[in-house]
Amino acid sequence: MKFGILLFLASAIFVGCNFEAPVNPDALAEPLTVENKEVGWEIEVPAGWEMLSEVETEVSNQRGYKAIEESLDLEIDATALIQLLDIKKNETNVLAITAEPFFEEYIGEWEATNVYIQEILIATYEDQGFTTEISSIETEEIDGLEFMTYSIKIFKAENENPIHQTFFSSMNNGYDISAALTYTNDLVKDEMLAIWRSSQFKVREKSAKEKAHYAKMDSDFNIYITKGNEAFSQLKYGAAMFWYEKGVELNPSYEYAIDQLAKCESIADDASASEYELLRAYQNVIDRADELFKAKNYLEAKTYYDRALGLDPAQQYPKDQTILITDTILKMDYPEDWKPA
Repeated sequence: MKFGILLFLASAIFVGCNFEAPVNPDALAEPLTVENKEVGWEIEVPAGWEMLSEVETEVSNQRGYKAIEESLDLEIDATALIQLLDIKKNETNVLAITAEPFFEEYIGEWEATNVYIQEILIATYEDQGFTTEISSIETEEIDGLEFMTYSIKIFKAENENPIHQTFFSSMNNGYDISAALTYTNDLVKDEMLAIWRSSQFKVREKSAKEKAHYAKMDSDFNIYITKGNEAFSQLKYGAAMFWYEKGVELNPSYEYAIDQLAKCESIADDASASEYELLRAYQNVIDRADELFKAKNYLEAKTYYDRALGLDPAQQYPKDQTILITDTILKMDYPEDWKPA
């Protein structure tokens, strides 16, 4: 899970709502170009802004993380977080940009994670005694890269001027790139937006590993839905329920599979439940067998494929895998106490 955007909590929670004039004696005297080639990002910071030190950034981050952990009982590991940029006019006008590796394990995980992050932000603010107003999520394109964006108004007391935060997030080159603008007036906001929107991004082609991963996710999802449809049309509601459930696990926002799963659950009887449990047990054994096969632990993998056949002798896949294992071991120096069947 990504945690980069959570560090921005510190910008609003611990500034004490002090509305200082946007003047900084330690500001840059001339523009500064900042880049990260691995992430594929570059920006120019104009004169008049101060670069936060690593110590200042770390202290701010730890305060934010502590607030989240105490409020929501979450343990945060941000060791993979890359601080791309932290600049400020003063304590209440800060622009922070981060990158964090992000590899989707299910379809739509990045979008779902951003919604969850938003919920964490609001819950933590409220636990710290703040009230909030949040905008709807919109999209904005910056240098050809599409970002989701939303804003939060944060109030410490009634009738008090709010602190504002505007968030941006996108995926590029295997990284989640997040930016947060914390400000107290529109003049500074406009200046920060201009700096952030001057970002330049280089988009690299996905690696062979990434392409294979996402292609497999799409392929598996299509297989699950097809098998679900076939079972449903044959009135095998337990099997249909199993495959639609697998589809929803891989794509939680796919409404068709969610609706079909609900239909199966409403129709299912004791026979359907037994059918479902048998398929789940079979799949668990096959998943373990495949893990062992991938790890080249062929002898133990064969044991699990044999178990799978014991659960469902009609299945061809474990038979094929057993033959493949036998052929593979015949070409190796296998143990003397094991002979391929």
